[in-house]
Amino acid sequence: MKKYKMIFVDVDGTLCDVNHKVSEKNKKAIHKAIKNNIDIVLCSGRTPVSLITICEEIVDYNAKYFIGFNGASILKNNPITDVYKNTLDKDLSLEILERLEKHAKNDSDICIATYPKPEQIIMQNAPDNLGSIMDKEIEKINIKENISKHINTDVRKIMAVSENEKLQNIAKDFKSIIKDRYTMVFTSPYILEFVPINVNKGSAISFLCEHIGISLDDVVTFGDSFNDIEMIKLAGLGVAIENAVEELKECANYITKSDCNNSALEELVDYVIELNNK
Repeated sequence: MKKYKMIFVDVDGTLCDVNHKVSEKNKKAIHKAIKNNIDIVLCSGRTPVSLITICEEIVDYNAKYFIGFNGASILKNNPITDVYKNTLDKDLSLEILERLEKHAKNDSDICIATYPKPEQIIMQNAPDNLGSIMDKEIEKINIKENISKHINTDVRKIMAVSENEKLQNIAKDFKSIIKDRYTMVFTSPYILEFVPINVNKGSAISFLCEHIGISLDDVVTFGDSFNDIEMIKLAGLGVAIENAVEELKECANYITKSDCNNSALEELVDYVIELNNK
């Protein structure tokens, strides 16, 4: 009889509500899963520093692993050590940033951001609320133009933040020059991200499961957006939250009745425990 041993949970739009908060019911659901021998792993586009902070807010939740930067970073907890990490090469990063700058030159509504370090973000044209949803432990540097001139190292990822129509135009511009050198993905309708080639949440989960000796058939994945598609497809049970994009729902084995504002993780944990007890 199949027993699900681990649930990989996306953060924004899945674990967190629209205000980027974890509900008390979802916090209790994490503890309930662990008591039933089901580990919870946060799997996000966020920096691992932010994920660690979220876990600290969930009292007595000693997470074993974190997956950040859309799969480019896997950390083991207690003590915090790298299991896997990947970056965008400096020259490639500058090429991407300089091309994005052309789009942002005459449109201050297009924000560009990148992470030279896991605990540092550099932003150009950042909206007031972008910094507010990020972890307080992350150093935020906001500049007005030419973000590429501030980069002298490999970076963890690059983001463009704006209205969806503008990001679609940017994505169309990049499609012809990617040539299998990096991955471009929408993590929400308003965020377009660039990460190392062949890096996604699915590849990170595959790596971690092999590393710790768990079959992909024994894991559950739970998400809401385009950057969750790979992990939904590979899991023994791929779950889309009710507020997920349609493309993700089409890949899922199960869709929750609850959305991110109504503690959907609680529903999922109860469902998985029920399956394990059959």
